[in-house]
Amino acid sequence: MILIIGGAGLIGSHVVKRLGPKRCIVVDDLSRGSPDNLPAGTKIYPSVEAAEKDDITGVIITGVIFLAALPVFDCAQRPLWAWYTMINLLRFIAELCAYNRVKLVYASSGSVYGEQSGPISETAPLFGTSDYARLKIVAEHVLQLQHGLDFVGLRFQSVYGNAVLKGYEAVIPKFLRLAREGKPLPVYGSGSESYDFVHVDDAARAVCMALTHGHGFYNICTGVGTKIKDLAAMIGQPEFVDGPIQITHMLGDPGWATADLGWTAEIDLKQGLQRCAG
Repeated sequence: MILIIGGAGLIGSHVVKRLGPKRCIVVDDLSRGSPDNLPAGTKIYPSVEAAEKDDITGVIITGVIFLAALPVFDCAQRPLWAWYTMINLLRFIAELCAYNRVKLVYASSGSVYGEQSGPISETAPLFGTSDYARLKIVAEHVLQLQHGLDFVGLRFQSVYGNAVLKGYEAVIPKFLRLAREGKPLPVYGSGSESYDFVHVDDAARAVCMALTHGHGFYNICTGVGTKIKDLAAMIGQPEFVDGPIQITHMLGDPGWATADLGWTAEIDLKQGLQRCAG
């Protein structure tokens, strides 16, 4: 069985569908995810403790996937809860995995690199420019310092896809929603900032491959940047407005993931948007 913490969110729900719900123990407090994202009848535990108290005697955990995190803005507004979820809980899970010799797959983020001028590799220095990114950097140190832990940390670039999520709305689902409503798509400033968008099916496949391949940290990305103004034009009618821009460029190099995990992105942005709209 695979224990998936954060299994009702965007990536987690697609991992459950890929592995099959009968192979998964899903933990999610549903603060962001939803049961609607999972196959009908999937049991969701609100915490790891709740899963332990259930009658799972004799169940052998062969892998753990840690996807729990707060959205970027919530990390700034709820710092204690963010620290508990993203650091304290991870430390507890890492200790259990090391003790029981179970592999841990952790969802990190491309934001750990900060501002990026070009395709960036895993050897680049880490420099978080937000509370969220800094917590991800601390979490990576937790994994590295846990003696005897077999782990893979996946530094996801901008993952998008279909899922019911509460709270913060990322740029692609926001644009798609506004386009369906016949409204213009707000593009901040000149719209020249660019990001590496990865479809959730590719992201989920990387998670599953990391259960049996690799060790250390890997960029999960397409290696292709897309400007926000071009993204908006692909979806609907752009409207240039004033607004906050935190990072202007995020672009990863997927070479290590290809070499060690055997993974490469298979869905380009045009195909991914068609899947989201379909």
